[in-house]
Amino acid sequence: MQKVLTAEQMRTVDRLTTERYGIPSILLMENAAHAVARVITEKLGGSVKRKDLSTYLLEPVIMVAMVPR
Repeated sequence: MQKVLTAEQMRTVDRLTTERYGIPSILLMENAAHAVARVITEKLGGSVKRKDLSTYLLEPVIMVAMVPR
């Protein structure tokens, strides 16, 4: 299992990444969104087309919200 960071810890990681490596925070958020979408697609077997999504609602769901500061 991957380590989960608190909101404050994630803000610190984002800030340090931007300061040390010059990666804009908007790019960090975009990369995170792509990663979440990739995992969701993999969980759905590669595509959401022609899927009965109600069968997936019984599984635990983790919602990730990226909100600009």
